[in-house]
Amino acid sequence: MGANWIRTNFDENVPKTDKIVNESRRANLRIMLVIDPLLHKQTYSKETYKTAYEQARWIAERYRGKIEYYQLGNELGSTALKGNWDGRTEESYDPEKYKLVLAWVKGASAGIRLGDPDAKILITDQWLHTGVFDMFARDGVDYDAIGWDWYNPFYDLTHIKYSEGEYFNLLEKLQSFKKELWITEANRDHGSFPNNEKDQAEYIEVSPNMCTAPGSLKGFSSMNLWTSRRKWMIITEVGASSNSYRIINKNGISASQSLPILPCGELLRN
Repeated sequence: MGANWIRTNFDENVPKTDKIVNESRRANLRIMLVIDPLLHKQTYSKETYKTAYEQARWIAERYRGKIEYYQLGNELGSTALKGNWDGRTEESYDPEKYKLVLAWVKGASAGIRLGDPDAKILITDQWLHTGVFDMFARDGVDYDAIGWDWYNPFYDLTHIKYSEGEYFNLLEKLQSFKKELWITEANRDHGSFPNNEKDQAEYIEVSPNMCTAPGSLKGFSSMNLWTSRRKWMIITEVGASSNSYRIINKNGISASQSLPILPCGELLRN
């Protein structure tokens, strides 16, 4: 796929993150670094903003000039969603949970801006959860790019069936926010499970073209390179069931022979 980026998580084991950043730069890979909040350990208060601000500022200052994009959390709007709502409207979100998300993301964004003004800020979500970005716009969240996580069989993001006879133009809605657009995670639903690497490989081959309008996507990332913890591995912690999402198996064989095999987290292309 001609990967020239790595998307990886900041690890509290800081020397580990230092190593992946430095080795990636030596390999001429550009870097998107994910900063995760510990939402389950926080309560909505001024401390939420302050904690996020101080965390993000410290990280951005440490890697100033080395990271091109900071991803703030992962699918933050999903954490505020009411039950099984589809996420297209503001009514889909729990107001109290959203307050927590808003405080954290505004604090983290401010910290990045101060710590590394040249870096860009990206916020992700998935399925049809666009309503939270309407809320971010209303509430003045400062960011540069939207990342979308996609595990669905629909390749055409302009015509997504979400109920019988009902379709949604996701691409048009995302473009309305006037931000860069990335596919930050993509894979066949359930990956290669059950023993279906051929269909998984086909999905990964085709899915970078899911945005049909030329120039719609800034970048694309499959999810993920591998899931076992290895010398170079820095990705979000995953459970055993997520092994089926890897595109390189334990023997080092790629699900798609066109994918470069590199010793690092998630590969992106742009």
